[in-house]
Amino acid sequence: MAWSPGSFVADSVERRGASMKTNRLTEGLRIVSAFALKDIRDAIQNRNVLAIGVGTLMLLLSTMALPLLMGLRTTMEVHVYDPGRSNLIRGLAIDKSLNVRRVKSEPDLREAIGGSFGELTGLIIEPALMEAHQSADPITIQGFYPHWMALEAVEDARQILETKLSQAAGFPVRVDLTRGALYPSFYALGQATMLSSGLVIVILSIGGMLTPHLMIEEKEKGTWAALMVTPASQGQIVTGKALAGIFYGLIASAVALVLFQRWILHWDLAILAVFLGSLFIVAVGLLLGVITENPSRLGMWMGVVVMVLMLPVFMNFFPTRTEPSWWQTILSWVPSVGFSDLIRASFVDMYPSSVLLRGIASMLGSAAILLSLVSWRVGKSEI
Repeated sequence: MAWSPGSFVADSVERRGASMKTNRLTEGLRIVSAFALKDIRDAIQNRNVLAIGVGTLMLLLSTMALPLLMGLRTTMEVHVYDPGRSNLIRGLAIDKSLNVRRVKSEPDLREAIGGSFGELTGLIIEPALMEAHQSADPITIQGFYPHWMALEAVEDARQILETKLSQAAGFPVRVDLTRGALYPSFYALGQATMLSSGLVIVILSIGGMLTPHLMIEEKEKGTWAALMVTPASQGQIVTGKALAGIFYGLIASAVALVLFQRWILHWDLAILAVFLGSLFIVAVGLLLGVITENPSRLGMWMGVVVMVLMLPVFMNFFPTRTEPSWWQTILSWVPSVGFSDLIRASFVDMYPSSVLLRGIASMLGSAAILLSLVSWRVGKSEI
């Protein structure tokens, strides 16, 4: 291609334009980070980070009570599905060192084991297996255990069960646990539901209570007028505040995830969920912060907002048979429900593919709308 003065000038203008865009982007990121770091630094200096950690532990106390109590048990719990009502289990049930519980069906056994907070095992006694046994040859019974149970504990449980079952039967009994790891069901009201509801309450409460103060402080200090004459746009100011609020949420999330780590199966989903959930409640908190005229009532209003957000979550957990399908569809698109479903999916082996789409779309979409409203309100300088 031949060189010409026109092409040289056009190329120079294009490079200059690209350079200016890069400079503007760099400057914008610098301004946003400055606002965020200032609020984060204040939170660390004011010991708000410590308060968030302690507050998270207090909020999760009720959720963690059941696992802690189950860990204090001195007897070994065994769930048994025994449709033939065999003498083997009758002999096992009289052993004082075991807590034997019969279940009505194999699905009930799988749900109880997979969704358990505590260490326990399950057995399926096939009637045909017991009827066909006519010799002193050992028989093998299929056993189950929660997926998070330590391998050492699983092996100890196997040895104890084999000893007890052999004594009760009068001949050798083997327990096969090689393929016995069970996982909670997405729709079951068990471990996954309790853990996800606890985590949602923590993030909505911590993020919702602290984030509005990022705006309230600017009001009380009278610094909004000064901010409006700086090079920062209202979008950059709001983005910086949002990042600081997300920091609050992620601190609470980190504490909760450390406590729940043994039950988490999909860490990518868990991290995505807590980030999007923090972003959503931060957007709610910032909007409440800019529209609240009386800071003394802020806590009351945020408490009401958190309760309103949690109501559809519990309605989604406990659906009734009379609810129409369209109502469940509407509930599934509520941001707080999408948040809880994403968290719940991180605790189960298999989950509906639609959960991922609805959760991401509902939280990102609502956060974008709310942050746009906050930016518009800040731009009008009516706060």
